[in-house]
Amino acid sequence: MENSQIDLEDFRLEYLDTLNEEILKIEGELLKLESSKEASHSNTLYEIFRIVHSLKGSAGSYEFYMLTTIFHQFEDFINNHSGKPLTKELSSTCFKFLDIARECALDYKEGNS
Repeated sequence: MENSQIDLEDFRLEYLDTLNEEILKIEGELLKLESSKEASHSNTLYEIFRIVHSLKGSAGSYEFYMLTTIFHQFEDFINNHSGKPLTKELSSTCFKFLDIARECALDYKEGNS
């Protein structure tokens, strides 16, 4: 009988590999918000929140606690600014969260603590 043990490390590495794709999705949604003329951005903000929430949960499952913290703070930021118009400052802060998450993921990949 073949050993079919699941190696959690494989899933952890896959999460880090796909994280950049998810960050790119969020960046795309943010760019959509910036170029939108609509007064309400609730659907797009909800989509961003949904992706961030999922990334936070997965990071916690794989014990990437720094990423969990970053995404938790990002969630809070979105919640605190939902219903408000997207300004350059708010947009810039969102992109900064994503840059920090990307750097953190790279640190995890490289084995840096």
